[in-house]
Amino acid sequence: HAMNSRAEPQASEVVRRAVVGLVERTLSAAARVIHDRSDPEAIHDFRVGLRRLRTVLRASRRLHGKQRPQELSQALERFGEATNALRDEEVLGETIQAAALPDDLRRSIRAWLDERARHEAVLRDQAVELIGDGQLTAALTAVKELMASKPHKGDEVLSQLARQLLREAQRTS
Repeated sequence: HAMNSRAEPQASEVVRRAVVGLVERTLSAAARVIHDRSDPEAIHDFRVGLRRLRTVLRASRRLHGKQRPQELSQALERFGEATNALRDEEVLGETIQAAALPDDLRRSIRAWLDERARHEAVLRDQAVELIGDGQLTAALTAVKELMASKPHKGDEVLSQLARQLLREAQRTS
C-alpha cells in the first residue's frame, strides 16, 4: 500500500530497513575479520552487529511471531559465543600494550606475551573458519528474508510498536 508523506511509517518497513543495514554492516565486519587480520576493531564490530541484529529480531516478534525470530537470534548468538575468547584475548592484548610496564617487567613476561599472541592467532584462525564457512551468510540471508516477508501478526504504525516495546521493557526491568 502506498504511504503519503504525512502518514506514519509502518513498523515492518522501519524494522526491515534497520535489519538490512545491520546485516550489511555485520557482513562488512565479517569480511574484515577474514581478510584484514591487522584490523583491531573487526571482531568488536562484528560482535556489535550481531548483538544489534538480535535486539531488532527480539523487537520483531510482535510482527513476525516468536518462533522464527528466536531461532534466527539463536543462530546469530552462536557466532557471538564462538568469538568470545578471541575478543577477550584482543582486549587483554590491548590492555597489556597500553599498560605502562617497566622494560624489565616486559622482558620478564616476554614468553607469556608470545604464548598469548600465539593463542590469539589460533582463536582468530578458528573465527575466520567459522565466519567464512557459509553458515553466517545463510543465517543473515534468512534474517533478511524474514524481514521482507509480510508480518503474519499484522502490521502496525511505528509508534504503536514503540509503545508496546516500551511497556514490555518496563515490565521486565
